[in-house]
Amino acid sequence: MRKKLSLIVSFIFIISLVFSTSVSALDHNRYYYDYSGKAHESPSGYSLKKSVLLNRLGIKNDDISDIATDKAGNIYFLSSKTGEILVLDSAMNYKKNIKPLFSSEDDCAGAQGIFLYEYHDDFFVYVADTAHSRILQLDGNGKVLKSFGKPETTLITEKTEFNPIKLVVNESGSMFVLCQGIYSGAVIMNEAGDFLGFYGSNKIKITAEVLYDSFWKNLFGSSRGDISRYVPVEFSNLTIDDKGFIYTITASKADDTGIKYLNFSGTNLFPEKTYGDLENSASNNKELKSSFVDIAFLGEGIISVLDVSRNRVFLYNNSGDLLTVFGGQGNYKDKFTAPTAIAAYRDEIYVYDAKASSLSLFSPNTYGKELMLASRQYAKGQYEESYETWQSILEQNNGFQTAYISIGRTLMSQNKYPEAMKYFELGNAKENYSEAKAGYRKQILQKWFLPIFIILIALISSVFLLLSKKQMKKKNEIIRAPATLSYAVFHPIKAGDAFVKKGTGISKWLLLIVLPVWLLCNIISTQYSGFIFNTLEEHPLDLRVEFIATFVVGLTFVLANWLIVTMTEGNGKLTEIATVVGIALIPYIAGKLLTTFLSNIMLIDEGMIVNAPVVLCSIWMAVILVNGLAKIHEFTVFGAIKNILFTVFGMLAIAFLLLLEISILKQIQVLFQTILDELIMISR
Repeated sequence: MRKKLSLIVSFIFIISLVFSTSVSALDHNRYYYDYSGKAHESPSGYSLKKSVLLNRLGIKNDDISDIATDKAGNIYFLSSKTGEILVLDSAMNYKKNIKPLFSSEDDCAGAQGIFLYEYHDDFFVYVADTAHSRILQLDGNGKVLKSFGKPETTLITEKTEFNPIKLVVNESGSMFVLCQGIYSGAVIMNEAGDFLGFYGSNKIKITAEVLYDSFWKNLFGSSRGDISRYVPVEFSNLTIDDKGFIYTITASKADDTGIKYLNFSGTNLFPEKTYGDLENSASNNKELKSSFVDIAFLGEGIISVLDVSRNRVFLYNNSGDLLTVFGGQGNYKDKFTAPTAIAAYRDEIYVYDAKASSLSLFSPNTYGKELMLASRQYAKGQYEESYETWQSILEQNNGFQTAYISIGRTLMSQNKYPEAMKYFELGNAKENYSEAKAGYRKQILQKWFLPIFIILIALISSVFLLLSKKQMKKKNEIIRAPATLSYAVFHPIKAGDAFVKKGTGISKWLLLIVLPVWLLCNIISTQYSGFIFNTLEEHPLDLRVEFIATFVVGLTFVLANWLIVTMTEGNGKLTEIATVVGIALIPYIAGKLLTTFLSNIMLIDEGMIVNAPVVLCSIWMAVILVNGLAKIHEFTVFGAIKNILFTVFGMLAIAFLLLLEISILKQIQVLFQTILDELIMISR
């Protein structure tokens, strides 16, 4: 009985492991990214509502090249094989078949793109007839109203073929056409088919190879590098919003893959950052990067894009923030095997899977509806309402970065800058935090301008007064340079007496006092730098590393320098070298602390001011070090610089010897452990 019971328990345990693994795999396709690009589990924003197999409607899996939806919710499928258009109603039932009607025996087989023109009371179907180098305008019954061929312009050479693949049409009838082999952007044609120009374009990514070829072309003409072979990446698809602005995507798996939101002048209004999956993954030993092939507009700045590398659909708001993700690779009901096209009707998203020959309808669930609502409330200026909605979202998905950033933007729009800064910090939005901080700083200056101005005037007057008194004292009496620590720090060139062998008035144990202060300064800088300039999350504090960077480096420099001068003509003692190093570190430590202070009050655009104290004090430290070593070793300045360079090589040699010794000691430890194990085995 016990054996049977144990077998049952074991079986249940194994089944539970398998089940838990499969659930984890499914949940991995519902996630959000934190500020470091790491994925975290998230509630699902979209759920599968319905799915149909199109082969039951007579559609083969290699027929469909594009899909679109009209304002009534009907779905239009363009067949690349026959050029026909299949129409389903909003319930995904067969409605009708539209066959382009020509006056002669003609067809549009090989067509790749479809767009539904619905402005005012007009309804037209535009087809990018790729194989026949034209664009067709049809009515709702398939009658060909217009045909647009290659536009006449000197900007498109005669050798360049006109092969339209995707298009959109704005309210005025202007067509924006993506064409194979044309890299200058979308071709713009008016309603008569006349060429108006190019719209937007991906830029050539500047790489070492591009610069190399450009150099040789400029130097020798076309005999060496050929820069003409570098062309921008083509847009893979596009869509248009209700304002006439155009979204574009690129399918390239290079670093320039992304989303653009282009205004009427072709300027990108979308944040330039990485879209799609941020974490690396591989399949068949090949790295997978997001590759976008289709895009759909859902209204109020919300878009969805289809990634065919990992078979996922991403939704973004008008600020480029990720809202939710769904889909994934697999044969589950809410996964895809080979999706090629998407379309949207209101907030519902249709996904066409070519391999499965299926059309899946995804609808937002309760969580997804709140995501949409919050984004749209903010886009409409309903800030108080969006604040409450985002707070509700955080209750369901604590840590959701987009929610924190959106709440921060809402508070900032209400001039509640301190509260906004707190949420931007939670969302790690440093640029937004800097913007809110600028507003907060402006508020403080407006409120306290007069007291601050009076204090500054008093401080400046006091400084000038002290300097003038000091200058008068110098004129009235001749003072010999004192051999004190303060004089050595503030007068590194003149303070000769502070570095010579005879009594200096400076403790020979100075370095052992300065090194702990240096270590403490590094800890303070790491822990208490301002949020904008703080790198604690990317580089967590490690006391072992800080100890090596301060104590070990400082003492090793002193030891290496002393060993070098014993083999050369230097006269400095070990304690004198340590004293010089201790004096030199004082301004650097002061600069580090000042930088830490400035990082808490400066903005992201003022980073140069923040780093200035460290740079200036590092130069100051170098002057003290060179002059001090020159004095105690009785070198020239160039001799001291050469001595420092030799010291650096000596430090590297010491580090190598230490690592070698540690390695040998570990091997000895392993040897003794092996011998001990053998003795124990023999004794048994």
